[in-house]
Amino acid sequence: MKALFYCLAVVLIAAPILFWGWLAAYGCAFSNSPNCGVEFRDFWDDEFLMIAALPWAFGVLFLIAALRR
Repeated sequence: MKALFYCLAVVLIAAPILFWGWLAAYGCAFSNSPNCGVEFRDFWDDEFLMIAALPWAFGVLFLIAALRR
């Protein structure tokens, strides 16, 4: 059960970051600008933080549950 909680925590914390990076790179695929790419400032966007808040909250809860077992 502890391993399952750790796996869920890792997935829920990492998935929004990977998805948003993929989405930003996909948006650059149709751009003609040579400077287009995934940058660190893309992850400080308000939209990203609102979308990632719920999975991160569940990820932290699963991490706390795994640490207490």
